[in-house]
Amino acid sequence: MIQGVSAVVSRVKLHGIALSRINVEIFLSKNVSDDYKKGEISDLELLDLIDQMEPITGPGNREFVGELELNLTEGIHLPIQFLNGDIFDYSSYVKSVNSRFHALFVPDSDGIFRVDLVVEKMSKRYGNVVNPDDVIDQYGADCFRMYEMFLGPIDASKPWDTKGITGVSGFVRKLWRLMVDDAGQLKVEDTPPAAGDLKILHRCILKVDRKSTRLNSSHITISYA
Repeated sequence: MIQGVSAVVSRVKLHGIALSRINVEIFLSKNVSDDYKKGEISDLELLDLIDQMEPITGPGNREFVGELELNLTEGIHLPIQFLNGDIFDYSSYVKSVNSRFHALFVPDSDGIFRVDLVVEKMSKRYGNVVNPDDVIDQYGADCFRMYEMFLGPIDASKPWDTKGITGVSGFVRKLWRLMVDDAGQLKVEDTPPAAGDLKILHRCILKVDRKSTRLNSSHITISYA
């Protein structure tokens, strides 16, 4: 079974007199959240980081800071469509949802918003569903099938990693170029194979046959490669 990889972050909600009419979702990057939970970032320092992104508490509201309450909620899922590794493209995400609600992201000191990657079942609820049709449209059905085999035994659970399919795509293109040139012409010849070539072919067929019996498709793919 193929499992999903979720982008998980912490969210802060501000409650207080000065902010009673402000409805904003504030998400913290992984390092900022970790430092805040460990006490290495105080409430006031966190408010300063928030104001650097957008003047929500602002100088005019600082008289109410003592009455503010910061509620931290962990385990918030973000859509993986905006994910590259553990880096979340919050600018693109904000543009896509700006008309629906007000979202504010507090990145790390280098300006990058990092997330925790959690392996769990694919679910619309977690925002980690990968549409096979989209993958096939981008990489082709051959790459999709081969990548599924590279993930490991077909009877075992393993996480999906969209970045990994790019390596499979490169392998398929390289294999294709062994037989087809840049002009689309076949480079193979209709001649009897050499004894050495037949030996390699038969050895490969034998390995595939043995490993397919054990349902180890990842090893089958490696044998073929």
